[in-house]
Amino acid sequence: MHTIDTSRLDLRDAVDLAIQIGEDARRRYVELAARVGGRYAGDADEVFRTMAELEERHEQRLADRRRRVFGDVPPRIVGDALDEVEPAELGAIRVFMGPRDAVRVALDAEKRAFEFYDSASRHAVDPAVRIFFEEQRADQADHCRTLEAWLRAAPGGPDLEEDEADPPGSDAG
Repeated sequence: MHTIDTSRLDLRDAVDLAIQIGEDARRRYVELAARVGGRYAGDADEVFRTMAELEERHEQRLADRRRRVFGDVPPRIVGDALDEVEPAELGAIRVFMGPRDAVRVALDAEKRAFEFYDSASRHAVDPAVRIFFEEQRADQADHCRTLEAWLRAAPGGPDLEEDEADPPGSDAG
């Protein structure tokens, strides 16, 4: 994990950092979807794929904004930005996890992003950077509210506990 002193960022670096955080989160959601696999509409795979799409749209809005303001100037912040900011935890994944558990994993990730942007906005020296981080914090708060609504609506329990699953290849069907 890289440590970035957000108090020293200018607006271009702050936007680049937010884009990188979003890319990291999107890649992780895609990886989680692949790990749990799709079995039915509304399953854990669909939760993670939906979150990946949400991150991609957010990332695209930021990239469009960056191009409008800074043109094609290359980013100074590249690579893995802050791995611990938003990507969902791999250790929380189970192959047969239900959608409720997947929403909890996503909600934890979005809360970490909210906390990061909250802290970054308080430490930003440049007023434009502070406002930008406050906007990102508000976006993360929206994501959290959406996930909390999904959590209330999601069916409970895992699809199947790991020890209840048939061994691979044992199904004659």
